[in-house]
Amino acid sequence: MNSRYAILIFLTVVFIFSFNQFKEADSFYHLKTGQAIWEAKAIPQTDIFSFTAVGRPWVTHEWLAEVIFYLLAKISLWAVIFFIAGLSVATYFLLWLRSRLLGASAEWTVLALLVFGLLTFELWIPRPQVFSFFLAALLLLLLDSYRKTGRAKYITGLPILILLWANMHASFLLGLIIILFYAGYEQATKKPVRLLWLTFGSSLFLSFLNPNGFRIYTYAWDILPAVNALSILEWKSIVYFWSKPQVKVFLVMIFMTWGGLVYLRRSKIKEHALPILLISVAAILPLVAIRHVGFWPVIAAPLAAAALTESTKLREFAAGKNFRIGLIIFSVFLITVRLTQIDSRPINKLALPVQAADFAAKAGIKGPLFNFYNDGGYLIWRLWPGEKVFIDGRSEVYDEETVNDYKAITEVKDDWQALLEEKYGIDFVIFSYRNVLNYEASKRFAEGLLVENFALIYWDDTALIFVSDTQTNRSLIDKYALSHVEPFRDPEGIPLSEKKDALRELQILLDRQPESQVIRKYTELLLKNQ
Repeated sequence: MNSRYAILIFLTVVFIFSFNQFKEADSFYHLKTGQAIWEAKAIPQTDIFSFTAVGRPWVTHEWLAEVIFYLLAKISLWAVIFFIAGLSVATYFLLWLRSRLLGASAEWTVLALLVFGLLTFELWIPRPQVFSFFLAALLLLLLDSYRKTGRAKYITGLPILILLWANMHASFLLGLIIILFYAGYEQATKKPVRLLWLTFGSSLFLSFLNPNGFRIYTYAWDILPAVNALSILEWKSIVYFWSKPQVKVFLVMIFMTWGGLVYLRRSKIKEHALPILLISVAAILPLVAIRHVGFWPVIAAPLAAAALTESTKLREFAAGKNFRIGLIIFSVFLITVRLTQIDSRPINKLALPVQAADFAAKAGIKGPLFNFYNDGGYLIWRLWPGEKVFIDGRSEVYDEETVNDYKAITEVKDDWQALLEEKYGIDFVIFSYRNVLNYEASKRFAEGLLVENFALIYWDDTALIFVSDTQTNRSLIDKYALSHVEPFRDPEGIPLSEKKDALRELQILLDRQPESQVIRKYTELLLKNQ
């Protein structure tokens, strides 16, 4: 297969599969943080976005990535999405170069990178971790180039790379560990290693040149209490998600890759100890937390492609005409399927409370605001500084008391009303009822609000808005209150005496949001049972 032709098709697949909508709320607090830093020309050291953690320490370890994202967002959100997809292409091009450097054929390189990448392309979203994937790929390419050639030019710039990484994401620790492994391996094999140790020491020193100093090293431990209390899924082991078919495939792939590499290189196990060690690290990372799963293809795929190529039979098989044609057909199929899935809007409005936040801003609803953890980042982007959130994805800023209060409210525990109304004085609630809780928990929370002096004034396919029944909110309630319909009231159970008023409220909702599938279906069910 012509290398240029192969890489063009391959990188096209990478680009379109990494071309992902904004679908996570945390992406938006990163944009807003970048804006705050850019406008103030200062990096915040304490919380500025919530009213429950004002003044608490905040380790802004992703500040440089956040500024980059914000500057792109000033152009448009599409610019951010294009940039992320381009960064993914750059990363996979580095993986291509590393695979070829290690001796992998073009065919096995394309197949290995595609198979490994397809399980993680969804991680290429506007979050600072994407810079870590790129920097890890560059770091490994430079270290392997140094091992192959012995030329110092390949590693003299690594301390600067670590410096940048330490100001983009706390996962720079992985970069230091990788350099340490390379230095330790060269030391064990009695090769000249002084320059590598000097590189490691310089990188370690420069990593402290960040706004948070040593605190960036303890960040992962500092957030653990809140992470565990909130049961944040991205910090759970990949084994926790065993029921998902994609996870089963991924774990099987990890086992087969590690076992296959050991088998193919069993006769020279000492010589290939470093690749096996690196793949072991790549395998352990998602077992620690699924958020690290994106490092697997970065570390392991080039090593797997090289190992497959070393087998004479496998190399000859991949060089066959049928294999090449099949690879091209597979790639074209992937491109065709993916193109049909790309949305024409930069934000997934079913995953985030976009319309609800727009309504709140336009209607001039005033807080204090109660929101769910998964919505906080988007609400920061849309409503701050006019409104501050109750909680968001920056786990490290919220103390144990706040987290426990949040859980008590969302789980509708005995003292939840007193916490909501008396302790925090909540005046309105934005509640993504379809994305945050299961049906029964969502119903219990929504019905609890209606009982406790709150009125439902907004309903769309994603979120609800409740406001407290106070004099301040009386005009909003008179204008927008839904007294006869709500998502947890069965339309078939609405009595005939209420149906006219219920249909009137539903029509107002449809006039406001004609594309709503949920409200349209609710209306159809109500009409069906007249």
